[in-house]
Amino acid sequence: MLMLQSDIHNPLRLAFSPDGLALVAMGNDCVQVWPQWLDRPPKPVFKTQSTLERIALSSDGTLLFEYLSGNSRTRVLTVDKSRDAKFGVPEGPAWFHFTPEVGFIIVSHASGKLSRFDFAPKTKKRVRKVWTVNRPTVDPEDDEPTTLGSHYSFGNVCGPAGVFVAQEYRFGGDELTDGIAVRSVEDGALIHREVLKESTANALVDSAGLKMAIHPSGQYFAYPRARRILFRSLSTTVKVPKEIAYLTDDSCRAVAFHPGGTILAAVGTDESVKLFDTATWKMVRSFAWEIGELRAVCFSLDGTRAATIGKGAKKIGGKVVVWDVDL
Repeated sequence: MLMLQSDIHNPLRLAFSPDGLALVAMGNDCVQVWPQWLDRPPKPVFKTQSTLERIALSSDGTLLFEYLSGNSRTRVLTVDKSRDAKFGVPEGPAWFHFTPEVGFIIVSHASGKLSRFDFAPKTKKRVRKVWTVNRPTVDPEDDEPTTLGSHYSFGNVCGPAGVFVAQEYRFGGDELTDGIAVRSVEDGALIHREVLKESTANALVDSAGLKMAIHPSGQYFAYPRARRILFRSLSTTVKVPKEIAYLTDDSCRAVAFHPGGTILAAVGTDESVKLFDTATWKMVRSFAWEIGELRAVCFSLDGTRAATIGKGAKKIGGKVVVWDVDL
């Protein structure tokens, strides 16, 4: 077990590098990176001028990708020098996915386009467009054709299943929701859509939005809500419980699936990590790290490591615990 000090007092997200040897934490407008092997002091906090929504470390851990929702753009920083690195990624909501071998960005941009850009560091733009799909639809109110966009704070890439999940909306007017869409990472093709009532869509954005964790099968997702963990299916053939209890009077703050799909980790205000069996949804283990209210939890891509981060005092920051996973 490793205990690391963070300068971020109010963390929102935590993620390993693709090789599991580095770690990055995110606050509302700042990030901090612990370099490879996690045995060196962390890099100074990177400040942003806009609200952060998503972060990821590149395949080799040398670049930090950020999506800033305040001006809806992707920012890329070099980890060592904390300098901006230019990339030819268009403006618009972006979602990142990196493994030790490959990396790509899904971007929802103007005129209803959805595109995949592969990480290509040897090219001029340092990314290569793989596909672009236009998402036409018809406004049911007046039968006029329009296009679809992706809600910037609701969505995720599920690498093992090769799918991208987002809540799509219709451009123009009140930008009404068009439902949850599951699309292929390979070509952007629509795999599944669930039409939502506007009230349901808004509730999901507010509660699930940036906290959703997709099961490695790509068939359902989980998210925390007060003293419960809620679930929603992304397939007509898969049934999941509507919710399970966090099992204490405290609130759940974050959830993450183990890459093997057999375990769901949950953390919250009771300072503990709870592991639930995804076959029975019973809690099988619990760890009390006693580092304060836990705000985020994550697994390495190979499933051998896990990490969680606690909220800390404003002038001191929080703490991070990294441990070996033994299932």
